[in-house]
Amino acid sequence: MMKIQEILSFVSILTVLMIICTAGCIGTTVGANTLLEKVAKTQQNTDCLAYVETLTMNIKNETRTIEYDVQVKMPDKFRIIERNGTMIQSEVVANGERIWIYNPKSNTVLVRNQTLSEKIPEPAIHTMITDTLTEKYIIDFDDTESLNSTPVRKIKLVPRESGSDGVTEYQLWIDSEHLIPVKLISFMRDTQALTLEYPEYSINCLTDDNEFTFTLPAGVHEVNL
Repeated sequence: MMKIQEILSFVSILTVLMIICTAGCIGTTVGANTLLEKVAKTQQNTDCLAYVETLTMNIKNETRTIEYDVQVKMPDKFRIIERNGTMIQSEVVANGERIWIYNPKSNTVLVRNQTLSEKIPEPAIHTMITDTLTEKYIIDFDDTESLNSTPVRKIKLVPRESGSDGVTEYQLWIDSEHLIPVKLISFMRDTQALTLEYPEYSINCLTDDNEFTFTLPAGVHEVNL
């Protein structure tokens, strides 16, 4: 069974989010390496992105699931709601000028100016493709199948050499038509360690700017930074 330090280190990589946008249909005759390269290039020319990202971690004998409900409007507006089951754990909203960071447990909200270099939230699964998988892993299996009635390419990747992260295998499902990764499972020493799923995903959606201004709940304590 993996060490907690290993899974937390792995999750810290995944929590850097990256944007994906559609790029048209690709035939099943395209090799998996080429497919991953095309997927990695589909992050441009999107104006608005909305998705639900479900992260499930298996730590020792415990399973933890965190859900992120994310809306992004380029170039600098976003909203991230973190949930654990039905409970909201945190909410971060940015309108291009100000950022609100809300903690429901303490009923406090931190407010500060938004900087020009503020990172826009992006799907974690895309980080793995652009920064890790294509560099450190090789294709071991590639096939077509259906996932939740969606035609997908299923790709299995194994490390080129033993790495310190302890990952022995990735299984990745990519929407064949839109080149959107919809699911990823990692294995550490043959034990399923982490699953990323995207049950809802919308590109270039219509979003009103008012959705990126935080409304203070009753009795909230506001702290300006």
